[in-house]
Amino acid sequence: MLVFRVQGTFPSGLNIQHFTMDVLGEDESAARERLFSLIGSRHRANRRAIIIEDMKIIQPADSADPVVLHHFAIPSSEEE
Repeated sequence: MLVFRVQGTFPSGLNIQHFTMDVLGEDESAARERLFSLIGSRHRANRRAIIIEDMKIIQPADSADPVVLHHFAIPSSEEE
């Protein structure tokens, strides 16, 4: 599994919401699908309206996302 840091925007009411998310995926396509699923379910954004501006692979230790840290069994900063 790889960790991708994704930055982009999606419409939220009359505003444009910017986001940065760390998502897990076997490849870029799987991470993109996971992102669309997460934002769509949390914010009711249509996947065609979600605009991905940047997507890059990061090291798991660089993430603060609890799902990523748990997957790679990295202790969070709160536990140290």
